[in-house]
Amino acid sequence: MNVSDVSLNETLQDNSNLLQRLNDNTVQLNFIPSLILTISMIVIGVPGNILIIVVYMKRWRNSTCRIFILALAFNDLFNCLFTMPLELYFILNVYQTDFPYLCKISRFLTFWTNDGSSLILMGIAVDRLQRICRPFRIQLSISTAKKIVAASMFVSLLVAWPALLIYGISSIRIPISENKMIYAKLCLYADNPGVKLDPTVFVFFIMAGNSVLDVFFLVVYGIILYNVKNSGKELRKLSRVDLYLGNGTRKTSKAISEDQNGSYKTKKLRSVSNTEFRKRSLAETITDDQYRSSRNHVNQGPIKRFHSEQCLTAEAKRKLFAQSRQKLHSWSSGRGSRRHIYQSHDHHRKAKTTIMLFSVTVLFMVSFVPYTVLMTIRNFDSDYYNRLSDLEKAIYQFFIRSYFLSNALNPLIYGYISEHFRTESKSVLKTLLRITG
Repeated sequence: MNVSDVSLNETLQDNSNLLQRLNDNTVQLNFIPSLILTISMIVIGVPGNILIIVVYMKRWRNSTCRIFILALAFNDLFNCLFTMPLELYFILNVYQTDFPYLCKISRFLTFWTNDGSSLILMGIAVDRLQRICRPFRIQLSISTAKKIVAASMFVSLLVAWPALLIYGISSIRIPISENKMIYAKLCLYADNPGVKLDPTVFVFFIMAGNSVLDVFFLVVYGIILYNVKNSGKELRKLSRVDLYLGNGTRKTSKAISEDQNGSYKTKKLRSVSNTEFRKRSLAETITDDQYRSSRNHVNQGPIKRFHSEQCLTAEAKRKLFAQSRQKLHSWSSGRGSRRHIYQSHDHHRKAKTTIMLFSVTVLFMVSFVPYTVLMTIRNFDSDYYNRLSDLEKAIYQFFIRSYFLSNALNPLIYGYISEHFRTESKSVLKTLLRITG
């Protein structure tokens, strides 16, 4: 080995050590918040999504909602187990990434799973729209829900595959002094992409698709929440009418409620006098005299006239008779009150499930907003990041990974809104503690 070889090796060694110090210094200045965010999301997301999968697979009745939630949980768990740890590696080796295929796979998997989740959320929105706004029409079947999940992942695969060619190792020169520069390698757009496609076009296409989906979610859930609000008002009116019996008083001493096992139990309620109820409008309730009159006419055969309702309009008479006939049929079978309370309970359950899934959708939308804005700015202004201060770069790197929130926080939403999920989760955890203890 001659002197020039020794000098070259020493220079390379010095450059490697210098690059290592520069890498560590950059991580400390610009990536500590990103490290904290990514590690926190892994710690929360892995056990949380596993819990969702166990509860919904083992302790939940089969339904379209179950299929969609399981699909989201599997996608989120995959991100927490694979793409986030890979992101940790790229953060800690921000200037020393020398595995192009690892970079390509990481970016591809990130686009694939998140785009798939967005399309699954679209299927959830359609399912909720059908069940809340069109309950008497044909609903999505379980097999259709599975096909929607499969189609969502396939379409997202077609959208995400260019990432395998666009992303890779990007070499940059970092000035050390006036006469010296050092080369660093980042996981970014590849220096030699495998396809003649402008990366900004690909990113813009992804951003535009996300924006269209956001508008779709806002419109659909706006319609759903409007119908939920109005349906709740109508059910409360029907409940007040149904509790009014034809014995001179409003029988509110007992009401029937359904417990978790499907059996019925009684609950004492406050009695209200007829005088108070007669002060209410016909839109809310009917009087005893009106009900008895309509019942007597129904028992006698075809209705000839209404003695006590002559002052009512024809529309009011039709509504009054329809209500009376419905109550006679229900009470004759001994299950009228149970049926209306079950309808109210079913409406409440659907509304709560819809609010839970709407919250998941909102989290997904909000978590991608910072990423979308920053990527749009950087694609239109390539020198934007270099002009930032160290603090601003740290904030930028934190929010560019904000989409990790949607992969890890869904279990918290389910636990906060769904009492049944909380109960089943506690049962699973107690069983696990007994086995491990």
